[in-house]
Order: sequence, then structure tokens, then C-alpha cells
Amino acid sequence: MEENKIKCKFADKLKKIAMKTFCTLIICAVVFCSNSIYCQQDSSKKENAGCAFTYILKTDILMPAISLISKGINTHYGNNAYIESLTFEACYNDRQSVQMTAQFFNYGSALGVEIIPEIKYFVQTNNPYTGFYTGMGFKYLVNRYTEHFYEPAHHESDIGIGVELIGGYQNKITEHFVYDILVGFGTTNILYSTSNFYYQKSSGDAFYEGRFAINLGYKF
Repeated sequence: MEENKIKCKFADKLKKIAMKTFCTLIICAVVFCSNSIYCQQDSSKKENAGCAFTYILKTDILMPAISLISKGINTHYGNNAYIESLTFEACYNDRQSVQMTAQFFNYGSALGVEIIPEIKYFVQTNNPYTGFYTGMGFKYLVNRYTEHFYEPAHHESDIGIGVELIGGYQNKITEHFVYDILVGFGTTNILYSTSNFYYQKSSGDAFYEGRFAINLGYKF
């Protein structure tokens, strides 16, 4: 009976977190749509200027490379790490874009997923979606840890949200291939921690973290 109450309580907390994440995505969509509408209304200056959407699918090549090098040097499974990501970017209005990044982490005994919606604003005006840019992003993360030294094995999960400022440089390699060097810095707050031994609300553990990525992408 007590276990069912804990599960129901945890489910309610997850619903609240999901609602916050959904609201964040709605805000991003509103910004996206408002700029699209403005673009359509501004056609008196130049027909369809900046109104075409450009889509880019990107993946980070830096962290997987570092992970593979680390795996070759460190043969202890528990200390090996592997990180990979996939980003979908929708560019519009010549100088703005919205992108969604999914990052996957595997630290041997720890698995993690981060969903990061971001808004980018390009500084350069003469060449659409290239050059230096700035912006901000939100983050939703779920981490799961497994400790096999206990019997039964100890499983622990963390759920958190965060916000970050980003900046970088993006340019094309060929007509369809692009590269994107991204730097980010922000804060993450762990909201809830659960395990097969206990359930508790986090005491508001927060930490600062940075992000550096070298993305290669294909422009459709």
C-alpha cells in the first residue's frame, strides 16, 4: 500500500515536470511563429525575403571522439564514458533559428538523457544563417545510476531542469554541409531523486556546467 502511494506521488511529480517542459516548448513555438508571421507581413520590401525555412540536421563529433580516445586509454568499464548528440535546427527570417538537441550519456554505471531546446540569433546580416550567433536554451534531464556493490543492486534516478546561454560560429562547408562550433554555460537544478530504496524531493541541488560542441550537419 505504501509502495503504491509512493509510485502515485512520483507520477504526479513527473506530470508537473512534463507540464513545465511542455510550457517551455510552447514559448519557443510562439517565438518561432511570431517571427514567421512578421516575415510574411514584411513582404512589401522584398517578396518572400527571408521567409523560406531552412532545415539542418547536425551531430556533435567532438565528444564522441574524446569518448573513444578515453575508452582506449582507460580500460576500467566503470570509468569509461560515451556521449553522443543529435540536433535538428529550423532557420527562418535570415538571422534566427530554433533548434532541438538530444544528448545521450553513458558513463558505464550511469545513463543520462538531456533534451535541450534553443533559440539562436545570428549577428551577420549579409549571409543567412552563417557567422557568429548568440542565444539561450533550456534543459530537461534524466539520469539513472546503477551500483552493483549492493545486493540487490542499487538504482537511483535524478530529474532536473536547467537554463543556459549559448554562443558560437556557424558556416557552410559546401552547399549542403555545415559546421557549427557551439559554447554554452548555464545552471542545472536537480528537482527529484528516486531509487529502489527511497523516494525524496531534492533539496534544490544546483550546479553550473559548460558545454562545448563541434557539430557537423546537413542542410536540406
